Amino acid sequence: MKNNSDIEKILIVDDDCFICGIYEKVFGKEGVEIETLHSGKELVEKLRENKNEFEIILLDIFMPEMDGFEALEIAHEENLIGDTFVIVLSNQADQVAQKKAMKLGAKRFIVKSSFLPEDIAKEVLKTYREHTSSPK
Repeated sequence: MKNNSDIEKILIVDDDCFICGIYEKVFGKEGVEIETLHSGKELVEKLRENKNEFEIILLDIFMPEMDGFEALEIAHEENLIGDTFVIVLSNQADQVAQKKAMKLGAKRFIVKSSFLPEDIAKEVLKTYREHTSSPK
């Protein structure tokens, strides 16, 4: 796999601590620093503190306090996303959810249950590179 020095930090937002732990290990093997949060509310608060801290945000949809959609809506209303690349990771596989995520600024929607964690990591890194290396 290509060197991932261009991706320093990924934020994973998922209420499932087990899932977060798996992704921390998988992305850690790729040399990427991971931070985890467990609700959309925590995401909004973190972005208000420092909106450009992460290259990528991996965002679940169903979470307590505030779901991923609501967090994305607030983040866009308050211009908190900046240049951060958002990928939705969810087990909700319907087209309505996927279209809503894309409308709110997500670059990709990945159904977690359809891939192994290692494959998700590869897809995330590949998608990021494809979008950031193309001429604007």
